[in-house]
Amino acid sequence: MTSEPRPTFFIDWCLGKSVSRVLIEAGAQIEHHGDHFAQNTPDIEWLQVVGKRGWVVLTKDEEVRYISRHDRDRYFYTAP
Repeated sequence: MTSEPRPTFFIDWCLGKSVSRVLIEAGAQIEHHGDHFAQNTPDIEWLQVVGKRGWVVLTKDEEVRYISRHDRDRYFYTAP
């Protein structure tokens, strides 16, 4: 029996380290924004990279919610 691969959670700057600690304690695989991108990297840029890697984004940045459908369709990977 093959187990499903575990998701990798990408923690945005705005969430800080407390969310990371809880997820690590629960055995989750995580990646931090600061380990891959500068803090001032535009959302559209890092979201595209993270999406291609198949990581699950955790953020409380409300601006991410309002990225236009056109930009989502052009830049983001959508899992099948």
